[in-house]
Amino acid sequence: MRVRLIVDTCFWGLSSTALLVFCVFFWWVIPIEEPPAENNVPLLQTTQPLIEFRETEIVHLGEAGKEWSLKAKLISQKDMEVELKEITGYFFIDEKPFYSITASRGKVSLESGDALFWEVVMQEVGGERLLRGRLLQWIAREKKCILEEANLKDQNLTLRGDKMTYELKGNKLQISGDVVVNVKLVR
Repeated sequence: MRVRLIVDTCFWGLSSTALLVFCVFFWWVIPIEEPPAENNVPLLQTTQPLIEFRETEIVHLGEAGKEWSLKAKLISQKDMEVELKEITGYFFIDEKPFYSITASRGKVSLESGDALFWEVVMQEVGGERLLRGRLLQWIAREKKCILEEANLKDQNLTLRGDKMTYELKGNKLQISGDVVVNVKLVR
């Protein structure tokens, strides 16, 4: 009987030890893989902006220095693109403000400095030239803007056209589409 008690004790002791080793091995040694969540979207693929600022200014510096400076009520950034709302600012030539700009909203590439602006008004700094349009595309490397549904007013001249291309560096203007020219004659 005594032998039976020793055998039973050893059996249950070894069984308990084996069960304990199995549990330790299962819970701490074998990594547990969680099932993938169905709605897991990596952070960089979200549609929300990664950075958002309120009432701030951004400046683009090119080879010759400051090219434009824009203030906005709301600026949000995703990757290298910035979206702006309620914009005011300046385009610069040789570090001097050349045109002031206001727009309802816009998008700017931080890599190239190219931009799109909607519902735009541009006023020549220190001059009378005023440009208005539905959409302005700014091409930074060429220092050129393309204005759709454009209106230009300069002293005694008013121009309207479907598309106006203006090269700031050479002060060249080209207007195309349905063009209307009004000239006020001064005596």
